[in-house]
Amino acid sequence: MLEKLNRCEVFVTYDADNLEKVKHMLDVEGMDYFVKTTMIHEVNDTSLDAKNYATFFYDYCISYKIFVNYNQADEAIRIVHQTLFPEEWDK
Repeated sequence: MLEKLNRCEVFVTYDADNLEKVKHMLDVEGMDYFVKTTMIHEVNDTSLDAKNYATFFYDYCISYKIFVNYNQADEAIRIVHQTLFPEEWDK
């Protein structure tokens, strides 16, 4: 069971497709994992409207982090690399 004290971050992405690929391969290998999803926003532009109130325009971005047990971290990192960069492993 994954808890805060025994987990290790092995993968961070902003791409939901890459997240699904990695999750699928971790499931195939039978690894327990935890996904933390965080919405990140940045202020891009500031302008003043007629009432002199600041109007902010935000770009939203979602960050996905995968955590596994410390004992399985090396194997999980290998799976992430094989899943996302298969051409490097075929050599």
